[in-house]
Amino acid sequence: MSPQLKSKLCIAGYIAVSLLSAGTLLAAYGGMVNPEKTVIPALLTLTFPGWILAEFSAIIICLIFCRRMAVLPAVTLAICMGPLLDFCPVNLGTPSLTRSQQENRFTLLSYNVMGFGNNANPWTDETRPASNSEYEALMDSGYVNQSMEYILHMAPDIGCFHECPDLKKNIYTSISQEMEDSITRIFPHQAAMKGERIATRYSMQEVTLRQPDSDTGRYVAAEVNIDGHKTLLVAVHLESICLNSDDKQLFVRLTEGEGTRNVKAVKEQLLGKLARAFRKRAVQARELREQIDSLGYENVIIAGDFNDIAGSYALRTIAGDDFRSVFTSVGCGPVYTYHSSRLLFNIDHVLYKGDMKAVGYRRDKKGWSDHYPVAVEFCWETPAKQ
Repeated sequence: MSPQLKSKLCIAGYIAVSLLSAGTLLAAYGGMVNPEKTVIPALLTLTFPGWILAEFSAIIICLIFCRRMAVLPAVTLAICMGPLLDFCPVNLGTPSLTRSQQENRFTLLSYNVMGFGNNANPWTDETRPASNSEYEALMDSGYVNQSMEYILHMAPDIGCFHECPDLKKNIYTSISQEMEDSITRIFPHQAAMKGERIATRYSMQEVTLRQPDSDTGRYVAAEVNIDGHKTLLVAVHLESICLNSDDKQLFVRLTEGEGTRNVKAVKEQLLGKLARAFRKRAVQARELREQIDSLGYENVIIAGDFNDIAGSYALRTIAGDDFRSVFTSVGCGPVYTYHSSRLLFNIDHVLYKGDMKAVGYRRDKKGWSDHYPVAVEFCWETPAKQ
């Protein structure tokens, strides 16, 4: 290879690596940009894992052909370490607890149950029971709703359920009378607002929050007495992208390399809806954070379907400088909680602040919903004041 050609290839390599680094940094910190001004950084944030994989590949290639060039992707990864650990935390082992902390644990389950019925019944139109009596017969034979069965099996101290109807007997969602009785025993105290539901064994008092101007964004809040600790608990469902079946099929085709043939459809069906949802979540996040701050609680837990990933503008706005993520604090490895139509994203989060410590995180691949449930565990740092 002539020196002149080698020099040109080296220059081209530096340009390519520099562009890759710029894209990676924008994807890592795009959530700092308000999507009401521009949604491009927010869209890039969704692709952050791909940029990280590209940076690692660049390091390997550079080490083979030009070692000095490997410094740039290595420095980029170092700068992106914070967002990278939010996406893929490395918490090995279990947190050490004092005896008092071990005795003052409590569990919380956050789960978008998707109405208990949208995916609950595996029959087709041809095999669907034609009457109430046929539904009743199926339930009597032991046919149950798997999402509800999972909740009863977990029996957490607190449940934050999203897109959740009444937890009562319903033949169309396969919730039996026995299940209703069991859920009432586990969660004697409940509060709900437009499908957002808090259910707990602790005494509580509902706290009124101003609802967003939205068909899919909503929240419910309650002051819960958790073993003597007054805690504000907020169950949230931020603005949904609202992809229909055609949109999801387009995304599947896009992942197969076919969607690029129809750039207009991708722009109108997917990017347009994503952009609108990003903007609405930005407004909802600011309004929700302002309301929470105005209430003045020391101990606060916010759990739900944020419809956005860690590092996004919505998550950054709600979390601020004082809230921590349970997943980041005690989780380990990359996780996705939404799993429909190859849209694999971690959009179900639990944030907390105050005199509590996150000591457990678990994402279970259970139930019938398009979301997976998230089970977390807390302990109190100090005993409750008598």
